[in-house]
Amino acid sequence: MKKIIILKATSWHGKSSTLVALARKLRENTSSVILIDETHPDGYDEFLVAQLADKRIGIITEGDLVAKDDIAYSLTRCLTLNTKVIFTASWNHGIVYDMICRFAEKNGYNVIETSPLYCATADKTTICRLNDAESNLLMSLINI
Repeated sequence: MKKIIILKATSWHGKSSTLVALARKLRENTSSVILIDETHPDGYDEFLVAQLADKRIGIITEGDLVAKDDIAYSLTRCLTLNTKVIFTASWNHGIVYDMICRFAEKNGYNVIETSPLYCATADKTTICRLNDAESNLLMSLINI
């Protein structure tokens, strides 16, 4: 079953940072083979495609409206590479969210929507721990 997991939330609520943590886990996993590993010119957002066992996994950390063309291009690249599981970020509604859902419907992907764990604190250690914890939960969605 092909699926797109959309991490939905408003700006600055942990969508991209959680997906960056997930990408880091795939890079560190000795069983995964990295096929594409790109960092956006902003120095933060990433696009990654990895082979893990019998599945290709894509991670698109961009989710804001200004990045809609980059997101569309990354989705197309995932499709070309026969990626079975795509993780992406999006606001709760709007142009990017609608584009991702249309892509999923057109290309036979089931959509799973979730949201990042959010902690309103200036303590970056706590936030990083939440991102790591949620990235573990997201990894479990690969095999369902």
